[in-house]
Amino acid sequence: MDFDLDADQRAILDAVDTINARHAGATRMRELGGDEPSYDHDLHKHLREAGFLDLALDERPLDAALVAQAVARQLGVVAAAYHALVLPSLGLDVRRGSRPTPRSW
Repeated sequence: MDFDLDADQRAILDAVDTINARHAGATRMRELGGDEPSYDHDLHKHLREAGFLDLALDERPLDAALVAQAVARQLGVVAAAYHALVLPSLGLDVRRGSRPTPRSW
């Protein structure tokens, strides 16, 4: 088995790292409250607008997991794994608005 990242996955991680460098990290976490930070809606907005929270909906769950791991690694205070992995696995699509809606029943 080949466990190396492909070119698309490396590009996704590079782009997520750029967003994280601008909108995440220890300093941002302290700004949001330190040990009990509030939710980072700004980081969430940037990840959503770039499409990184919708990858599993596009049948790319491994890429979505890589995004969630990259955000967590940089102390991003968002529910990246929830939005990128859990909601799609439940068949819920949140691309259309802030409330989860069923894709198909």
